[in-house]
Amino acid sequence: MSSSSSPMLGKKYAGCSSEERQKLRQQQIIAAGIRLFGSQGFHNSSVRAICSEAGLTSRYFYESFESTEALLIACYQQLMSGFRKELLQTLKESTDINDFITKGLYCFYREVSNPAFAQITMLEVLGISESVDAIHMNQTRSFGLLMIDTLATSRFPASMPRARLEALGYSVCGAMAFSAIDWMKSGYKLSIDDVVANSRMILSGVVGQLGAL
Repeated sequence: MSSSSSPMLGKKYAGCSSEERQKLRQQQIIAAGIRLFGSQGFHNSSVRAICSEAGLTSRYFYESFESTEALLIACYQQLMSGFRKELLQTLKESTDINDFITKGLYCFYREVSNPAFAQITMLEVLGISESVDAIHMNQTRSFGLLMIDTLATSRFPASMPRARLEALGYSVCGAMAFSAIDWMKSGYKLSIDDVVANSRMILSGVVGQLGAL
């Protein structure tokens, strides 16, 4: 009998309905996935290891996810969703483009200072499958568009074709991503102030060039 037709659906245990308990278990597994994928990598994290980390049986893993790849996608999307929320709030609180660049970079590198975030969102999602690659590319494009739509404000001329602006946004995102990977792999050798200052030089250059077109 499917869960949608089960007479037990919705019955409460310890104040939680079956749907709420399933969501809690799902979050336990996602949290475990983030810890393991972020520390020992996707290919070294089995369903058994993830379930042990979550304190659940494999029955509950397959209740929410059909594979470790599906879990990786969920972990990636949760991490990126949280970052996007923080970035949009930063954008809302910024007073001008220079303020946005500085605050936005600090927002990004604070996330990257969590090794699990950097490992999963920038390394573990690469080369898993075409579907995971597509999800990662769509996320990158989304952030590239957000960046270029913020940088290319009305103070800039509209002479640059939209397609070129979008490609510029993706290029800048790529530069930031490689900077973040290098920072993480170095063991965060530079201070966050230093990596923000380096990336600010790149973004300020882009803003300056856009203004000169």
